[in-house]
Amino acid sequence: MKKTLLILSMALLWATQLRADDVAEYKKFAESIRNEVYSMDLPEFKMTAIPEKYKNESAVIIAMYNSLAAEKKTGLAFELWIPSTRARIWADELTRMLIHINDKNALDRFSEFDFSIMGKRDWRDGLSYKANEKVRKVLGAKIIKPDGRTIDVNTDDFLEVEEGKKGEEKRRKLAVPGLEVGDNLDVFFYTSTQLQNLHLDPIDYVFREDYPVMYYKVHCVIDNDLTTQYRTLNGAPDFKITRDENENFILDTEMTDISAKTPRLWYNALRQSPIIQMRVYNRRSDQFTPKSARKDGVQPNPSVATIKNDALTDIEYGSFNEKIVKDLLNLDFDGGKSVTGKLKNMRKKGLITDEEICDYLYSMLAYRVCAKRINMNPYRFITMFNEAAAATGLDVKYGIVTPDFYEPLDTLSTMFHILWFGYVENTGKYYLPPAGYYNAPGEIAGIFQGEKGQFKPTKRELKKDKKAQGAIVDFAMYTPEQNRETVEVNASVDGTTLVIDRRVRDYGGMKSSSSELLSEEDLNKEYIDLLSRVDIKCVFRENKKAKAEREERYADGRRRQTDDFKAEIKNYHGRDAVEMRSGEIVSTGIDPKNPVLEYRVEYVMDEMVKNAGRNIVIPVGRLMNDQLELLPSDRTRTDDVHMSMPREIATSITIKLPDGYRVSNKTLKSLERNVDNSAGRFKVEASQSGDKITVNILKRYNHKVEPASAWPALMEIVDAASKWQPSTLLLEHK
Repeated sequence: MKKTLLILSMALLWATQLRADDVAEYKKFAESIRNEVYSMDLPEFKMTAIPEKYKNESAVIIAMYNSLAAEKKTGLAFELWIPSTRARIWADELTRMLIHINDKNALDRFSEFDFSIMGKRDWRDGLSYKANEKVRKVLGAKIIKPDGRTIDVNTDDFLEVEEGKKGEEKRRKLAVPGLEVGDNLDVFFYTSTQLQNLHLDPIDYVFREDYPVMYYKVHCVIDNDLTTQYRTLNGAPDFKITRDENENFILDTEMTDISAKTPRLWYNALRQSPIIQMRVYNRRSDQFTPKSARKDGVQPNPSVATIKNDALTDIEYGSFNEKIVKDLLNLDFDGGKSVTGKLKNMRKKGLITDEEICDYLYSMLAYRVCAKRINMNPYRFITMFNEAAAATGLDVKYGIVTPDFYEPLDTLSTMFHILWFGYVENTGKYYLPPAGYYNAPGEIAGIFQGEKGQFKPTKRELKKDKKAQGAIVDFAMYTPEQNRETVEVNASVDGTTLVIDRRVRDYGGMKSSSSELLSEEDLNKEYIDLLSRVDIKCVFRENKKAKAEREERYADGRRRQTDDFKAEIKNYHGRDAVEMRSGEIVSTGIDPKNPVLEYRVEYVMDEMVKNAGRNIVIPVGRLMNDQLELLPSDRTRTDDVHMSMPREIATSITIKLPDGYRVSNKTLKSLERNVDNSAGRFKVEASQSGDKITVNILKRYNHKVEPASAWPALMEIVDAASKWQPSTLLLEHK
């Protein structure tokens, strides 16, 4: 026993010493990087003055510099204790900025920095069982005073925090003490990455910031044994490409006097800002490297057809044969024959429609994902759906589409920005994987509404023409009525508080705004109900361990849901409730016959009933959801407006009058508004029936994208809502 304790103590001591050595080694490494960065010959970082035209800007980025050095390596790896050589890639990335602080807003923003020290990688960026990475990050900062004095900021004095629901994201926060208005801040972020069997993360160089940029330079040194693809978008400058004495590719570009700033509201940087999207691939296998990237070198602005072909070819790698599909589908289901076989037989007998088959298969796969019964990414989801639908006798097609937070399909820069979709000829519906939240089968989420997709050419089409391109698909742009949220507010006076019962119903793309309220338990119960409606015996099998894990997840989910409801109330009113009485999910929005996400919350708000002599004043405008208020800097706009989707919010507020009080017709009339133009509408109507006052509010945005010329009309709608929000209702004592 003593020997065991001695060995354990020695092991702990050794581990502690290793950690101490690691810390000492890192500090030495970080110090060398800081010295190297701040000794770089970059004349623009020695400038201190800003042009007269920028004197009234909150901040000015005097100089900005990005660099990338990427090198291919070969290293030793072990799999099942068998050594083998593995392709590696080492990369150093630097972002450095010299920022002039011109007012308190900029001072507040740049007085603290934070950066991630751990995060999840995109599973498609070089998926490998033995993939790993070593990452070291360095932050440097120094303050340059107007009199020329330089103050180095101790970047070791950071605060480490955990974020995310389970603390899965670790970040470091660093304060910048001593920074004042009028100072210049020279700050840099450096990342050293050593990857095994992985491609580099996507790199975007954006030539537009929240503040004017006087000078911006990008410099890349990339090993000629790597493959580099990049695309310039929205007027971004192209690289000048040269080679050095070691045959490395040198990519340089720069811009000066970038006076245009990114708007605060409704702006899609990837589709509006000048940007260079770059991917650096470590070619090592056909399976995880795009077809077009299997030849070393630099490919500037490859043809969109080539990149689309990468995505369409990738579909072939995801295909499964029918037997595998059947085996996977039947893991959780009993009843004799396979699920697809039963559906096929029911279809032949006319007992089920093609649309009902698709609804069933889609819901079954979504249930398996939600219930964590299988590791199924969005691509495998569509493959499984298409293969299962085909096994029942349906005609299916594959296609590709980009969500709206990536570039449009006709400027596609990489296959990793697309998602697959399925299409069933007999139903005319497009089936997209769950994208951040769960849809009813065949619904189009807001991020895909109005996007263009493309079908994969069929074998028949390719037989006629080997270069055949699949047909272009126009995904529907839903109307504001299809992307609708209805809110019913019932409020009653209780002393100095308002007791509120609020019911919310979300349709179409608006379900995304409430999806975080749904728990795994809510979704699984409704999925099981949906799957039990078809005449197929479903036995959802699980062993004791899986059951215990599920019940534990359910319990955690219920606790988180309570917190989520409280956060929803705060978000709606702009402050916390004094008491939350209940919150419940009425329907999840996944039922194709009732595709509405509905929930209900009951709570108590204080400071909502104010005495005015013998009368009572209720801030009725605060019973509408918290409204956006435009800043003076928002009112001038030259960029198009990119919104989440066309949408409308219909709010009905009912207030029960306390005994002995009344409301005059003049008061009700004063609440009414009607602003209606090409961009949308804001309308308020008020009425009384017995002891109840009803205020109906409609706020609508007509389009997903508005031209800059329509900004004044859109401002009318926003202003009308924000100006109405302070409205009050006077309850007169009889």
